[in-house]
Amino acid sequence: MNPHCRMAIRLAFLCLAMVLTPNAWSQGFERFIDGVVEVEVRKRAGRPNESGTGFVVSTDHGTISVLTARHLFFEGKDSFTDNISVTLYLDKLHSHKAVLVTDSVNLDLAVLESFGVPSFVSQQLPTFSVRSPNTPLSIGEPLYVYGGKAQSWRVPSVTISGSKDGDRPDRFTFTGIGIRNGFSGAPLLDSSGRLVAVHLGLVESDESFGHAQRMTYAYGILSDLGVTMNKLDFADTTEVVKSPFTPQRKAGDARVNEKDGLSYRWIPPTPPEGFLMGCSPGDRCYSDETPHTVSLTKGFWMGEVEVTQGAYKEVMGGHKSSHDNGDDLPAKSVSWSEALAYCVSTGGLLPTEAQWEWAARAGTRGSTYGDLDKIAWYGANSGSKRHPAGQKDPNAWGLRDMLGNVREWVADWYAPYPRRSEVDPTGPPTPTQYRTLRGGSWINLASIMRVSYRDRYDARHLEDDIGFRCVE
Repeated sequence: MNPHCRMAIRLAFLCLAMVLTPNAWSQGFERFIDGVVEVEVRKRAGRPNESGTGFVVSTDHGTISVLTARHLFFEGKDSFTDNISVTLYLDKLHSHKAVLVTDSVNLDLAVLESFGVPSFVSQQLPTFSVRSPNTPLSIGEPLYVYGGKAQSWRVPSVTISGSKDGDRPDRFTFTGIGIRNGFSGAPLLDSSGRLVAVHLGLVESDESFGHAQRMTYAYGILSDLGVTMNKLDFADTTEVVKSPFTPQRKAGDARVNEKDGLSYRWIPPTPPEGFLMGCSPGDRCYSDETPHTVSLTKGFWMGEVEVTQGAYKEVMGGHKSSHDNGDDLPAKSVSWSEALAYCVSTGGLLPTEAQWEWAARAGTRGSTYGDLDKIAWYGANSGSKRHPAGQKDPNAWGLRDMLGNVREWVADWYAPYPRRSEVDPTGPPTPTQYRTLRGGSWINLASIMRVSYRDRYDARHLEDDIGFRCVE
């Protein structure tokens, strides 16, 4: 399109919006900005930082889930940046660390989680009503964009310029003045205050043409990815439209953490009916392996191998076992708190015991996920020593050394399992004497090499067959 024609169209849309639509604040829309957050992404040295917007789609006590634009965090297909913080409009003086928990390449959307948000803040967050797909978009229809830098929290008005974006019926284009860098991920509301779409960025920044992802298409994919959305109200939506663009992520997909250079694998949420955690059918187990049903509602990334000595030294600046030859050997003699500190430094956490077992099983129901000699270093084949990480065969989701080589710390305190089903368990609510270890090591007998086997140890003590891996 001729640049002069495009500018004329933009001005015409803007004038129409100014004539037909009062200011958003005069309509009482100010309550929605309480759910908006500023997203700050610190990139690697030599790369400019990113600033964007998001909005709260779920709260759970002190944890909030934020929907925003995926491209803020990814520099390429798999390379991503995880030094993320969010600032809520309701709490502008405090920033909170956030982690990316799931994303959709085709929708260019990502979901962040942030912990430690004060309860008095989370209780005031609004619920967004999602506009029904039965209400069609109209060319020239005004929308409001909530977002931008926390210092200004601008609310510019834009108008719809195209009912789809190229060959994407799940997107549309808009035009307006006042949209600039920092608005990617912002919510777009119509004149009735209903959530219509997520702003994905400018097509041509000097012309203020942008594109947006419709929420009714995003809902199906976000649900499939296990995203809870208790701050989105679909009561007005009689039909949720499935996006024609399915998510590219599947179990076992890989990406590299730029902090430590290790590969991580995508672990999907469990099916709605959960999985059987504990003693496998027909197996001989200890009394603390009581079988019970566990559901995990969210997927996560898990380290493909145990954290290596080289990665530990890179992140933490040294390691007790560094005198051993081989940066590719799994780190050893690491306390529980040291393991957690490493994971936090790389943007993650230690896995819960339930996450560990679900990931190790990778959809299987037996005591192991393959022939033991092919998947694990243990007492009968290790030669009484550790081996470089990742030499044995992986499970169905690409994880290696889930059994053998070194035992692995998990997040939970150790205690007997409950005799009931659980959803997203995190272990005993109060501290016990020990932390839990999983997976067995190079020193153990074959009878220990089972995905349900549980071990325990004083979190402060060190052993040369104890290591760990992280989740994000």
